[in-house]
Amino acid sequence: VQHPGLFHIIGQECIRRCNLKESELSLSPRACQDLFFAYSRAKIYDKALVETLLLRVVSLFDADPSKPTIQDEAICAATTDRRGRSVQPTPFRLGWLVAICRALVQLRHSDREFFEDVADFAMFCLSGTREAVDRFIGNASATLPQIAVLYVRAQVFRPDFFDALKDAAVRRKHMMREKDLKDLWQALQEQRRDEEKEERKRMGPAPRKRGAMGRAIIEEAEEDSAVPRSERAQLHRMRLQAMT
Repeated sequence: VQHPGLFHIIGQECIRRCNLKESELSLSPRACQDLFFAYSRAKIYDKALVETLLLRVVSLFDADPSKPTIQDEAICAATTDRRGRSVQPTPFRLGWLVAICRALVQLRHSDREFFEDVADFAMFCLSGTREAVDRFIGNASATLPQIAVLYVRAQVFRPDFFDALKDAAVRRKHMMREKDLKDLWQALQEQRRDEEKEERKRMGPAPRKRGAMGRAIIEEAEEDSAVPRSERAQLHRMRLQAMT
C-alpha cells in the first residue's frame, strides 16, 4: 500500500532516533534493512532519510562481526522483548546487505561510496574464522550471486571484492546449486569486462575542450574532497555519546 504521508512520518521518526543518544530506541542492523526494503517496495525515495540510514549502517559496520551479537552498546544498544528480557542486536549479515543494496539500485540511488564501504566490510567479514564467515554469508546460493549481480548493476567495480566472493564460492561450491554458481561466474565476467572498459577510458586521451569562437575555455573547478562517510559516522557517534 503506497501511503506517502505515512512514509514521511516514519522517515521523520527514524531521522529523529538516529540523532538521539544510543538507546533501545536506536535502529538495529535488521531495522535498517527492513526500512530500505519497505521504501524500495513503495518506490519512495526520501533523500534525507536515505542519507541518515546510510550513515547509521556504516556506523554499525564498526561492530565486531565475529560475534553472534553486538556486545558494544555504544555502537548498538540492546532492546527488550515483550517479557522485558534484554535482546542483543545481530551484526549485519550478507543477506541484509543484499537487501539494502538492492533497494538502492531499485530507487536509482546507487551511492558509490556506500557500495565501497559495503565491499570493505564484507571482505573483512569473509576473512574471519570459518564459523563467523558461514554465519555472515548465510545461504551462499542466494547471497553470493545476488551481491555480485547488484554490484554489476550499480556499476561499482571492485576486483578485490569479486575475488573474495569467488574464493568464498569455491569453498562452498558443494553447497551451491549449479544455476547459482553460473550466475556468480557470469557476474564476475561482466565485472571484468566493465572494468576493462573503464580502464581503457581512463588511460585514453582526455576529451578535447572546445570553446566558442573568441571565448576562452573555462576550466572546471575540482570539488573539494568530502569527509568519508565512515569518518562522519564515527564523529556522529562520538557526538551522540557526549550528549547528556
